[in-house]
Amino acid sequence: MRVGSKSYNMISIKIVQRQKPLGDGTLPIALRITKNRKSKFLSLGLSCKASEFENQEFKTKSPNYRKKNQLLAKVKDRAYTIINDFQLKEEDFTLKDFEEKFRGGKKLTDQLVHQFFDKIIDENERTGKVGNARVYKETRISLFSFADNSLTFKTITPAFLNEYEMYMRIRGNQDGGISIKMRTLKALFNKAIRRGLVSRDLYPFSWTSSV
Repeated sequence: MRVGSKSYNMISIKIVQRQKPLGDGTLPIALRITKNRKSKFLSLGLSCKASEFENQEFKTKSPNYRKKNQLLAKVKDRAYTIINDFQLKEEDFTLKDFEEKFRGGKKLTDQLVHQFFDKIIDENERTGKVGNARVYKETRISLFSFADNSLTFKTITPAFLNEYEMYMRIRGNQDGGISIKMRTLKALFNKAIRRGLVSRDLYPFSWTSSV
């Protein structure tokens, strides 16, 4: 698309499959925005095998491909809406400006953890990952029986994690259950980092014994 303001050059939006595999061997799906010959990739929390993705869509061999393609269509619509809003206001924008709008206008470190839990649970449910959604729900319930809803990612420190672990042990949680909840919280934090919304400097898990 070409935007009317003289300060804009050609802008393109495309759904792409990145080439660096995730831990499970699948390749992540991302939104790529290109402006002034510079590109930014925004993770969408989706991935699949190379053979399951083509022409910006999941192929029919990919599980739940219809739901996932509906999600991709919504992502592109949202991206174009954001660009059009900048155009209507005759505002130039950087790729970082676009990302902040796309992610909700605030950095995750200033947002609430329970809201991001809800987002990830919703993404898993919409893509048919019911088991993953259930584990995130159970971890969310456990975490927020310990912390209140004002919890942000920057307040999840090694000391916080140790206190949370102690809390679970006092209430009779066994090693297996504690490990699952800690791994799930760790996965949530990793998703936030991969989406560029939390600094790696805030990563608290290297210093804990449970994860």
